[in-house]
Parts: sequence; structure tokens; C-alpha cells
Amino acid sequence: NAEYMGGDLNTQTYPYMFRFVGRRLFSLDTGVKLTGQKIRRTYKVVDVRQHASGNGFEITLDGRAVVTPTRQKLIVPTSQLASMIALEWDMQDTEVKHQSMLLTTLAATAIDDVGTEPLKYMREILKFIETDAVCVRNDKPAGLVRMQNEVWDPLVEFTHQKFGIRPVVTTELVKFQQNHQLVDLFQDLLTDFEPFEMTCVHSLVNTSKSLIVALAVRDGFISAREAATAALVEESFQIQQCGLVEGYHDLFLAKTQAKIAAASIFLHLLKKRD
Repeated sequence: NAEYMGGDLNTQTYPYMFRFVGRRLFSLDTGVKLTGQKIRRTYKVVDVRQHASGNGFEITLDGRAVVTPTRQKLIVPTSQLASMIALEWDMQDTEVKHQSMLLTTLAATAIDDVGTEPLKYMREILKFIETDAVCVRNDKPAGLVRMQNEVWDPLVEFTHQKFGIRPVVTTELVKFQQNHQLVDLFQDLLTDFEPFEMTCVHSLVNTSKSLIVALAVRDGFISAREAATAALVEESFQIQQCGLVEGYHDLFLAKTQAKIAAASIFLHLLKKRD
């Protein structure tokens, strides 16, 4: 859905953005352990099949199921999501570059980590409430303030309309305390998230420094492109004022856009239950 994803950050073009980032390494069920060394691509055929249990879909390489670093089967809920993960594997050239496979990373993180320690990840997400970028703002220069208001005020209004509570917005980080009713509401909301959803929201929060941005993406209020814009307000202002620094701004923007696109697409495809 190109409109949902925001034009260029869609399911057709997203894999080509994933050239810079990644956190996890993966192995196949051949017993080969990947520890950071260069790995040649030895497989030819990438495919998707329904798991034998009938619950979920797995990715195969020459008929062998992909597994996570803890040796769990990489099983995801929808065939569309499995197909996009399979595309990441199929796009690999002579070497398998796991840092370019962000959907694979999200799926494995959900299975190995978030699924086993959901409270840990929920606490990490909730820590951002008191420093949410949408709510804790700069009071100067005037151009930055205008940009913050233009991009972030609609997200404050979204939160108010969606949850019935208006977030507190401030320029005083030291004395700031978010509305406790909103904090409690977010905590209750996160408690109901299943691991794949929690993993995507966790990634979005860490990338955008905002739980409000992450929830707006989850609910389809903003596209991946708009979420990246919200996450990059200060960087965009710096570029306007001083110009783009090659080797820094361009790479940082690409990393941010790719990570947000991956989590956004993952969430979108989670909803397409077969």
C-alpha cells in the first residue's frame, strides 16, 4: 500500500534502502553459526511455506528453514510478511549481508528476545514518555520552534483525539512530568501488545525518540515518510541552516528512514492476516 507507506517508503522500494544498518546475525538449520565474518551466499532458491502446524509461515533457503540466533524457527503470522522477509534473503548477492536485512532482524528479535522478556522491552519503551521528542522541545531558535510546531503539533492532537488525553508539551526538561493518566494509559496499551508488534514499536521509539510517533505509525495516522520527517526535525533544521554534511547527514538520514520504513512495513503486513 504505497499511500499508507508514504510514497517512496513502500513495500516495492524499501529493500534498496537497507544498506547501512542491522543488529543481529542469523544462521540456518545446517549448524553454521554466524559471528560477524563474511558469509558467502550458498543457497539458490528462496521460498515461503506454511508451517507444518498451520500457524504462521516460514522462509526456506533451498528447502531449509531459516532459524533465529537461538535456533528457533523464524515463523511469522502472515504470508505477505514472510514474502517480504524472503525478498531480503533473495536480494543478497555473493555475500549475505545480515545488516541489510531489517525485517529479518525485527522478526528474530521478536521471537528470541521480546517474546521471552516482554516486560523488559515494555519498560524500555515507557522510559521515553518523560523525554518524548514530540513533547519536550527547544525554545529557540525561532525557525526550529516553527518547524517543531508544524510537524509535532498534529501528533499531539492525534494523541488527544485517540486517547482522550492531551500530552503535556514543554521546553523545561528538568522539571517536566508527563500527564500521569496518559502514562498509565500507555502502559495498559503496551501490556496488550504481542511480541511482533512490541518489537516494531520498540524499534520506532528508539529511532524517533518518541512513543507518540511510534503509536501514530502503528495506528496508520502517519506514513513511514511522515514518521521519518517527525524523527528528523532537528537534523532537517541543521541542514537548512548549514547545509548537508556528506558522510554524516546523508548516512544518518538513510539509516533513520530505513529503520522506520522496516518497522512501518512490518506493522502494516502484520495486519494482513491470511
